[in-house]
Amino acid sequence: MTVVGNSQYEIRSVLFPTKVFDVTGESKKVYEHLIVYDSHGKLNQRWLIHQLPNSLFCKIESAYSKMVMEVEGGVDQDGVGVVQNIDYNNLSQMWAL
Repeated sequence: MTVVGNSQYEIRSVLFPTKVFDVTGESKKVYEHLIVYDSHGKLNQRWLIHQLPNSLFCKIESAYSKMVMEVEGGVDQDGVGVVQNIDYNNLSQMWAL
């Protein structure tokens, strides 16, 4: 992760350091997929990390849409995508960093 200001981060690939998590098409739609894209500095590539109280887990919120990262459909399946969604405080929206 790279701090880019105002407690916002770019979540960057180690293998491809110019690539970061990106909300597709600067969308504010529920269930919009996240992709890996060249860093361009816009808010749809910036993330806020919220540590959960009394927990090792966090939520990752889009600085652009104010939605959080979620395992698509909340399913335990290889190849499932990551989407943005309204914060429902469920386990599919919690991450360990």
